[in-house]
Amino acid sequence: MNLWEIHPALVHFPVAFLLAGVLMDFYITMRRRQDLARVGAGLLVAGVATGWLAAVAGIAAWFTAPHDDEAHHLMIWHPLIAAASMVAFTALAVARWRRRAIPATTGKEVLGAVAALLMIAAAYLGGHLVYRGAAGVTGHPGDADHSGPHHHETSKAQAH
Repeated sequence: MNLWEIHPALVHFPVAFLLAGVLMDFYITMRRRQDLARVGAGLLVAGVATGWLAAVAGIAAWFTAPHDDEAHHLMIWHPLIAAASMVAFTALAVARWRRRAIPATTGKEVLGAVAALLMIAAAYLGGHLVYRGAAGVTGHPGDADHSGPHHHETSKAQAH
């Protein structure tokens, strides 16, 4: 496993936890289910904890993932937007955990929605980096270790 492959393996957990936490807070408010307030707060805390782990892996990916010049431009915006999202989610998680037995206020729900939109934007850019910019994809034409065209089939020489 290459060092840069750790980040994409970890990002799914915070995305799921944080979006679920925000959605849970909205559900709690809409359905007046105060008994679920601790669940929403717990999802946010789990998301922040796993999000900062993914961020550390992202820093390692920043320095190690092979990429071309086009991808490099996005590699600046992706972590900046993701960091803004994580700061907002951290503030929200701390505030929600301190008063975890009661539903989120409207202000906290708005903060959660803004943080979620930022996270979705960062995730979109991350996907664009990999699927369009081929960041971390070895054998890519922009990669210094380019080993030829991409093929799914095994060549006859390799098969023998």
